[in-house]
Amino acid sequence: MPTTLSVIAIAAGCFTACPAPASSATLDTAVSAESRSLSEIIGRERRHQQQSVALYGAKNTVESAIWTLFAEHGQPGWDGDGAEALEMAAAHQAIALIRTLPDSLSLPEVGVDPDGSVMLDWIASRHRSLTLSVDASGIIPFAWIDNGDRGHGVVRFDGMGFPKALIRLIADLTGNNDAAIRAA
Repeated sequence: MPTTLSVIAIAAGCFTACPAPASSATLDTAVSAESRSLSEIIGRERRHQQQSVALYGAKNTVESAIWTLFAEHGQPGWDGDGAEALEMAAAHQAIALIRTLPDSLSLPEVGVDPDGSVMLDWIASRHRSLTLSVDASGIIPFAWIDNGDRGHGVVRFDGMGFPKALIRLIADLTGNNDAAIRAA
């Protein structure tokens, strides 16, 4: 079962004031070279996040949530059922995608798929949602439901601009129909 971390909880004041997740403590005390390396990478990324709050504002809460998920799901079998580890490249790709999200759109909740990709979810209600699956490839499969209508597709993310097809879907599903669609 995918794990979801609510960005709302992080935005409510936990961004810089909350302690590191419990799972990162085990990384700091690990003895293997790989674990020490992973701990150093996570530490650098967290410091970078904290320094860029002024540049990225609320989007930084999503970035923080992604790195928290990486710390908690960065090892194979994290779900007890053979799930693949969350890939660092997938985390970087998801963060790059979020940074290109127009400011007029709502932020997603984040989760981890058992295949090692980052899930980005815009959930307006039980019957209105959009889910993206982001891995390192730049090809983003998505699925949506809007009451009785359903659909799925694939878009390409070039690292430069948020895919226009997804902008309209997010705006329609979240009720932000005046979201600006700008050329990249």
